[in-house]
Amino acid sequence: MKHLLLILIVLIPTLGFAQIEVNKTEHDFGEITRGTNRVVDFEFTNRGDEKAFLLRSAFPREFAHLFSGREIQPDSSMTLRVKYNPMRKERVDYEIPVYFSSMPDPINLEFTGEVLFIDPSDNPACPSFNDRRPQTGSSFDVEFVVTDRTTGDPIEDANVRLIERGRQINAFSTDRDGRVVEVIPIRYFYILVEAEGFVAADSSTYINRRNNFFEFELDPLQREEIAMTTQESRPAGQVETEEPTLAEARPEVVVAPAPTEEIPETDDSEFSTDRFVHNNLVFLVDVSSSMNRSGRLDIMKAAMLELVDMLREVDRLTILTYSADTKMILEPTFVTDKEQIREMIRNISAEGFTAGSKAVQTAYSLAADNFVEDGNNQVLLVSDGVFRSSDTRRIQQSVERYVEKDIYLSIVGLKCNPDHGEELSTFAATGGGLFVPINHFDQAGYMLTEAIRRQSRVN
Repeated sequence: MKHLLLILIVLIPTLGFAQIEVNKTEHDFGEITRGTNRVVDFEFTNRGDEKAFLLRSAFPREFAHLFSGREIQPDSSMTLRVKYNPMRKERVDYEIPVYFSSMPDPINLEFTGEVLFIDPSDNPACPSFNDRRPQTGSSFDVEFVVTDRTTGDPIEDANVRLIERGRQINAFSTDRDGRVVEVIPIRYFYILVEAEGFVAADSSTYINRRNNFFEFELDPLQREEIAMTTQESRPAGQVETEEPTLAEARPEVVVAPAPTEEIPETDDSEFSTDRFVHNNLVFLVDVSSSMNRSGRLDIMKAAMLELVDMLREVDRLTILTYSADTKMILEPTFVTDKEQIREMIRNISAEGFTAGSKAVQTAYSLAADNFVEDGNNQVLLVSDGVFRSSDTRRIQQSVERYVEKDIYLSIVGLKCNPDHGEELSTFAATGGGLFVPINHFDQAGYMLTEAIRRQSRVN
């Protein structure tokens, strides 16, 4: 009896305080044909108070897989990337357990589908989370097919755009069969596919000889969405969006938690020193593994590259990245060698979990060390999510302390879900800055440069 009580005492804390949640437990590949995406990501989040360790998984040989880490801190996540490599035509029906130190039972992942096509030339390796550097090698034909998801009909004149490290490098249109073939080099690309009357689709992937066929199924726009797209177009450099407006200028910050009107354009066509004060900008960029998904890294790079184009030699720029650790990408420097700064931005990669308290404090310290009298002293946090709950209070204290020193916090939210966006916008309100929500590649540069214009404009 004593031994039984001892076992219960040991187990109860584990069961109560270290639960792992997963964003989904089932994935249906559907009918697997040529070009079917057989790569899927799962995100495991630690909702407990202690860090948890990945113990093992039981994937059969048909599945290649990678974990973004081996441990999960409280309120942080790790990503499991799985690639299914079928060996024969068959029905897919697998249940695969993943074991963690904090849970007595595994989390079971279910995979279903039907294999109709086997590609013997396919690379069975699971795509890496991080290796996005351009690769050398010859160019080759790559085929893109775009169809209507509801009818299966081909979509003519769909626009396929290839984006690499934050810059669009190519664009082409589909023919009457919804098809286009282009000669493309071996690269890692963010692919955007758009067509009039349809919801855009995107993908981040390597293009190589074994991965050279891509099919995109687009959903038709709803009636109210079609009406919105037929409104009068905006001037050059602006993008129609349902995004929330930027929070109002400091110090009275009004957070817009729901979609409202578009951002008004400033009257200043040039970023001149007589109309705009000097800037001391410290970027703190979230590079946790979730930033690898949905083109967030390319959207972030596009925004920052356009901002660098706008900044002047009198403006000072600092770039930090943070996930498990904080790294200095660009030391505090005046924006004189723009090409060097651009290359640093293009080379940013993402991996790991989010831990932001020390990173925020480091960013504020650098902003204070390089404080510009009568200038725009700003920490700009770029993220797709929220902080660990254990960090939130410490971050809030830093924000409140530095806003009294005229160092403000703005938040750039990249494809945030509404709950995360609301929490991040609250930090921006407390920090006397702006909340800048960005969901689309085309609006990235305009939204960020407009935010800096608004904050540094001479009244």
